[in-house]
Amino acid sequence: MDMYQHDSVDNFRFVLKGELSETDAHELKWAWKTAKSILNGKDLIIEVSGVTKVAPAGIDLLSRIRQSGARISAVRLPECEELLRLLVCCES
Repeated sequence: MDMYQHDSVDNFRFVLKGELSETDAHELKWAWKTAKSILNGKDLIIEVSGVTKVAPAGIDLLSRIRQSGARISAVRLPECEELLRLLVCCES
């Protein structure tokens, strides 16, 4: 998986592309914990349009990140069915 991080005045954004494996979920978890220390009121956004497959640990992590107040975003619908379910859950 490729993970890009963008820090702006209003938000901190992770852009994820490719397969989110168990190992990648672990890396994302540490990146998220690090980002939380510098947010200072900024919105946290996880862009998942480019994700093609997600391991169960990745779905669990993205759910926890969302529950913490972050927004899971997709510019276009991802190919991954599990991720689509997570996005539909987030819209409520």
